[in-house]
Amino acid sequence: CGLVDALSMAPHLPVAPTRLIVLQHGLYGSASNLLVLKQNLEQLGGDSVVVHSATSNEGSRTRDGVEAGGRRLAEEVLLVRRKYPSLESLALVGNSLGGLYVRYASTLLLDPSGDTIAGGLRPETLLTFCSPHLGVRTFTYLPLPAPHKSWIGWPSWWVAGTTGDDLLLRTPLLETMSCPQSSHYRALGAFQRRRAYANLKGDFMVPFGTAAFETAAASAATWTFGFRDSHLAHNFARAPGVRFVDESVLSGSRDGIAVVKEDSPAGLDVRLSQVLAETREGRMAASINALGWSKVGVIFRSAGRLSPMAHNRLPALRRDGWRRGIDALEQVHQGRPVMLHAAQYLLGLESEEALLEALPGQSGLREPPPAMI
Repeated sequence: CGLVDALSMAPHLPVAPTRLIVLQHGLYGSASNLLVLKQNLEQLGGDSVVVHSATSNEGSRTRDGVEAGGRRLAEEVLLVRRKYPSLESLALVGNSLGGLYVRYASTLLLDPSGDTIAGGLRPETLLTFCSPHLGVRTFTYLPLPAPHKSWIGWPSWWVAGTTGDDLLLRTPLLETMSCPQSSHYRALGAFQRRRAYANLKGDFMVPFGTAAFETAAASAATWTFGFRDSHLAHNFARAPGVRFVDESVLSGSRDGIAVVKEDSPAGLDVRLSQVLAETREGRMAASINALGWSKVGVIFRSAGRLSPMAHNRLPALRRDGWRRGIDALEQVHQGRPVMLHAAQYLLGLESEEALLEALPGQSGLREPPPAMI
């Protein structure tokens, strides 16, 4: 009994961290943007997890293209990895443009064996929030008549520089990153798990079709312009592979995670599915989907056709300084439960209780809850 008392009174000894989780912000972002997710990860993971918010792409550095941003991120990851020799696994998390950065960085980080990453780590999870995996050439919020699409490159370059060219597919980079024969594809496929969170409606910046790489060639629904997304949400809920549906969120009774869909690795020839796709985006979607993904569709009631402000709401985006006032206007706090859910997924907390904590008031569940997947 005395020994037990002595042990209980012994000082807490820190555990050597075994997991590295890197968080990458989006366009013109900062390391603080994913603070809510970081706090959840640190609280749930304790000493066993190193959560690093990337700083090498802050501010206007995001203008010089996906490749440049991905290279800076890869260098930063290696620096962090060297500080913790006890690490065993790596997870990469990207918000918006950051999702493309982590995909490119994974290519540079993949070890020659193809089985490990960043000098011997297990490539555990690659996760994205509202990321334009297929670019935004055909995924603008409102449809643009064909004669007017040619001039969109000028304002996009003014807003996003070379990165805008990548996103409009004016460069071949995103298509190359989705090619099954590329080193990018090999790196993406090396991760044990891949998950994409996307807004099912009301995302002016990155509509659902590109964030969840769902196109006419990849699903029964035709996802293109964000303005139409709200009409297609129920189609996604009925798609093959759906494992979870919350009818109360889908019907607009409350906010939260509406659908979780599991795309298993494709059994058919990826090249054949690419041939069957009719568009550049369709071919990209066919290739990316073939690796097998978990997709999470989120709905915020107040983000509708006339107020499509869900983009920063999903990651509960945190800004610095005076910009915090914008957070209040965008009601980014509504994304906090989604970030808790993402943290639980990243850490492998796969119990029904964990889901219920992440989504308070959850009711009317159909199919197994996503935390059990």
